[in-house]
Amino acid sequence: MAAYPPLEGVVMENVKPAGGLSALARGLPLGLALSLSLLLAGCGKVDPQLTAQQMTMTDATCAPAEVSKIADTDVRKAFQERCDRREQFKPAAPPAS
Repeated sequence: MAAYPPLEGVVMENVKPAGGLSALARGLPLGLALSLSLLLAGCGKVDPQLTAQQMTMTDATCAPAEVSKIADTDVRKAFQERCDRREQFKPAAPPAS
């Protein structure tokens, strides 16, 4: 075996001690960031039927001009279907005596 010369007088400024953070601790922030991004990515799409059911239905909101202002096409279609059903089930006027 070859003998190595002593390291006397060598400045070791940028040498870190062995050990430090474990691989788990180093990867933890990255794992949390990835988990958060996947969680938020799944929350982007809203159920159009649920959204349309939450909207207030009146004669004014069921007007074609108001329905056309709904940006999401699926929500607009579901809301228009609810307005159409609302028109079908309006009570009849009482008979004239």
